[in-house]
Amino acid sequence: VLAIQLVLMALLTLQMFRGAPWARYGVAALTVLWGLGNLYNAGRLFSTEGSSWPINTGLSLVYLWCAFILVFSPSVASFMRDQRVKNH
Repeated sequence: VLAIQLVLMALLTLQMFRGAPWARYGVAALTVLWGLGNLYNAGRLFSTEGSSWPINTGLSLVYLWCAFILVFSPSVASFMRDQRVKNH
């Protein structure tokens, strides 16, 4: 499963650098899913002794923040617009 995630993210990132706007939202959606998955795991591990729930919670927040920046940052939109012009 990890290999499939890696290949999918690599293909989406390649398309994103070529300027495809749909790829940006695909990468953001996968990043949100992984962030929510880590948050779910943090909740499951909360009551176990010696658990890593703080690490999973922190990683989840980083994933969600990166997805937010990817979708709402004007500089990312500007970069992708320039890439579309450059590659077409």
